[in-house]
Amino acid sequence: MSELQQEQLETQTSDNSPPTSQSQFPQTIVAVSREEFEEPIHLTVRDGTGLETKLSHDLHGHFFLVGPTGSVKSTLVEGDDSGNVVWVAKDGWTPLYNGDGMIYRFSFADGGATLKTRLVKPPCYYADQATADEQNRDRFEGLAFQNLGITRTSLNKLGLRNQLNTAFLPFKLPNDNSCDRLLVTWDVGRPYEIDPETLETLTPVGKNQDWSDLLPKQPPQPFKQVMSSAHPVFDPHTGELFTVNVGKSTWTMLALSRSLTERVAENAASLKSAIADSAFSQSIQGNLIKLYGLFLWLIQIIVGILGRIEKISI
Repeated sequence: MSELQQEQLETQTSDNSPPTSQSQFPQTIVAVSREEFEEPIHLTVRDGTGLETKLSHDLHGHFFLVGPTGSVKSTLVEGDDSGNVVWVAKDGWTPLYNGDGMIYRFSFADGGATLKTRLVKPPCYYADQATADEQNRDRFEGLAFQNLGITRTSLNKLGLRNQLNTAFLPFKLPNDNSCDRLLVTWDVGRPYEIDPETLETLTPVGKNQDWSDLLPKQPPQPFKQVMSSAHPVFDPHTGELFTVNVGKSTWTMLALSRSLTERVAENAASLKSAIADSAFSQSIQGNLIKLYGLFLWLIQIIVGILGRIEKISI
């Protein structure tokens, strides 16, 4: 990273920047490059003293890495010459792991190393790109995706982004004559196969109708809210892929009332203990406990209503 980029990371003060107070959290963690190197670039190898050197000549093969790199709407870092470095988590709400997956392939041969990068681009990536384009504002009004916790969604419109930024799974079917194949995965979406050589996004696992939405009776949307596993398993002996398609029924959603009752009781006991151990006077402690008791009373009313809804829904 250039000195200018580093300076921007430390001094950026836009609305999307962190507080001006000193933080122990490295600012370079919240900025990342979305630049794709479809043709391998040669890397400089240095030893512990900083001098250029060679890797061992018996080191060969590829190392694959994947990680989140923000979205098409992430704010660019000012002063970056490439125009590809973005802030990914400086709004205080967006987690680091919410972002398009970037695949990095490090290749080793003849004592040297090269790097190839490419964004994972399922169909929802192009929908996000199109609806985020200011030139399409009138055409796609209301369809744009927004960050929401760990996900990126077009609420009640297009559905949920499958950002595929977590892990890989190599596999090879019995009738495959080619080299090993590769899946890239994420918890909030079905896995996709990528080309290990070009890093191009190829095809999803299964058909659309094979996967169910997280919640029942959802209105049809182009991109379902699919909850899966970022770490499926492939059995090379049987040629089977094992994963999950998580869903919640109305009953399990409404069962929240039972868990609330237990958690409220546990929290009440913990709070009373903390208040008793505090430096507050006994009168203040008593008022705090009464205030929390009022809060518990309201929670119990809500729990009771949910319990009745549960019984009706059985």
